Amino acid sequence: MKTLKFLSLALFCLVLFSCKKEKTEDKKDDQTNNTNENSNYKIEYSFAPGESGFDYNSPIIKGNFLYIGTSKKMFSDPAKDNKFYKFDLQLNVIWSYNLDSNEVRGSAALDSDDNIYFTVQSGRKNGDMSSSTIYVYSLSNSGTLRWKKLIATGSEIKDIGAYELNVGDKVYVQGADFYALSKTDGTEAWKVTQTASVSKPLIDNSGNIYMVQWGCFMSIDPNGAVRWKILPIDPFSENGDATSNASFADAAKTKIVFCYDVWMYNINCSDGSINWKYNPPHEGFMRGTPAIDAAGNMYIGRKNHNKASAFYKVKHDGSAVLWSNTTFGEIYTCSVLANDSTVFFASELLNNGQGVEPGWNRIHVMNINTGKIIWQYDLGSDVGTCSPAMSVDGKVYVGTIGYEGSPSKLVCIKSPATGTLPGAIRAQFNE
Repeated sequence: MKTLKFLSLALFCLVLFSCKKEKTEDKKDDQTNNTNENSNYKIEYSFAPGESGFDYNSPIIKGNFLYIGTSKKMFSDPAKDNKFYKFDLQLNVIWSYNLDSNEVRGSAALDSDDNIYFTVQSGRKNGDMSSSTIYVYSLSNSGTLRWKKLIATGSEIKDIGAYELNVGDKVYVQGADFYALSKTDGTEAWKVTQTASVSKPLIDNSGNIYMVQWGCFMSIDPNGAVRWKILPIDPFSENGDATSNASFADAAKTKIVFCYDVWMYNINCSDGSINWKYNPPHEGFMRGTPAIDAAGNMYIGRKNHNKASAFYKVKHDGSAVLWSNTTFGEIYTCSVLANDSTVFFASELLNNGQGVEPGWNRIHVMNINTGKIIWQYDLGSDVGTCSPAMSVDGKVYVGTIGYEGSPSKLVCIKSPATGTLPGAIRAQFNE
């Protein structure tokens, strides 16, 4: 009897040990997969726009309000319920401007009076732009139309992506040509005939303008005269792309960093001379804009053509990758640096369907010093070029495209951060 009791007790302990071991291994797997179990992060607010989505549209935050428009992927039928929205930071709609089947093709910009500017594509069909037009719209901050201006039509539309604009003394945007428009009524002040570009124009402290063109990078003075132009001579990758936005590399706006195909460039604003160029040791090309910390180090991801893609930190002088992680889905988005030493970015699905790996189709948070993944969340829908934006109190906003069976949405993520990283140059479309 004693022997039987001993054997029963031993068997019970063995089963108990096995259960504990299984639970421990499960927990380890969860940590490896970096699911949404970190209680410091959560989806706090969410908004569903209906049939449309946030494909080429990144949220713009100014004060206590968020501005964004809707669109769908180019190779899909346009939705019939497109709008441009003004939200409060709890994602309550303050007002919306109806656009019906017309789509917002890029992020908005606001002037010093909080008037709003964005680009709209009309008449698009599934994968066909031949009968479509691109307009610049301007709304008052109460949501009424101030003016709209035609900037491209039919064969003049040279790219299927976003038409990013910026506002200084005038509204600057690439359409059929590069335009400077009056903020008051949209009349043309001047234009420069150039090849296609969809990069956001940058404006320095003297009003000079900088942009990435197909085949070159160039600067224009405030009167529309070309200051200089550089032609990258490095060979393209097989599936190269040159649609990255540029960013100022220093607070004084004397240098610019931008990505062209597989290369990163740092150039002088004065004459376009190259300080350095660097091809990080990862496959794929760069579609996002580098975020830059106070030391000049850069954070950017790659799009690796339906394969696992890398996100990494590049040393300030373009000489090395300080850390990298190659487990993510394709990365189009710019990233946000937070004051708790984290970086936020998002990745999209792979073309063969919903991601089955932990890094695909998610919002990601990494430690900027080590590259360790802190938190990931499956947003349930594809994230394309909708880059995250952060409010002054550290909340992060990002939108998804949506696909069949998984509607798009705009979400607000609560995090431990209380704002952006001090001294950082944020790679957001509104800066």
